[in-house]
Amino acid sequence: MTYNEGSNQISINNALPMEDTLGKLLTDTDQVFDFTISINIIGNATISYEVTAEKDDTSTLGNNDVRIYLEKSTDATNYSAVKEPSGYIPLGSKNEFDASANEMRLDVGSTTSTVTYYYKLRMWVSKNYEVTNESRFFTIKVNAYGSDNTSVESKPEEASGAAELIKKANSKEIANYSDGNTAQMYVFEQPKTEQVSALTPTSLKGKNSIIRKIDNEFEQPSQT
Repeated sequence: MTYNEGSNQISINNALPMEDTLGKLLTDTDQVFDFTISINIIGNATISYEVTAEKDDTSTLGNNDVRIYLEKSTDATNYSAVKEPSGYIPLGSKNEFDASANEMRLDVGSTTSTVTYYYKLRMWVSKNYEVTNESRFFTIKVNAYGSDNTSVESKPEEASGAAELIKKANSKEIANYSDGNTAQMYVFEQPKTEQVSALTPTSLKGKNSIIRKIDNEFEQPSQT
């Protein structure tokens, strides 16, 4: 999973209040933040992802003084709204993706296919903000998180693979069995004194691991 962007933040400074209908149509480069998330699936896996906004603590505009609006596309041409414009709404507590309590969820989903999502983020001052003579600004940065949940399923009709696993499990050797449809290798260790007589249909679940951002790259720990 790769998160691609130039500068991962957007800021408004001394801007005038604006109706949502106009804010949703902003096009200038300093008013729209474009970024992509690319997910490459190898084998049988489901990748869950989350996109968040994180407010700069030095921001002087209030959470309800701004409007945040995100659009999404799979072809970089046809965009649709992820949700309607809103103020900055913190999560309130750390979530399952390890996003902090002060971050705001912008988008969340999962996929079993290789895909690239294209995003456009817009932010403007709410029409209800009362303008003062003081200089005010609001800055957010965009974060992306991901996790994976891989599985290998043994089906009854795939008797040859299951039989080979049972044979190796009853030997002194360490049994290495890889489902041909995945890039994952699962290692089974079975003492010879314990006989394996049958293999019922089951799913072997991989660890639900957080993919952390390192220099805009998300690295998935290897699984055994």
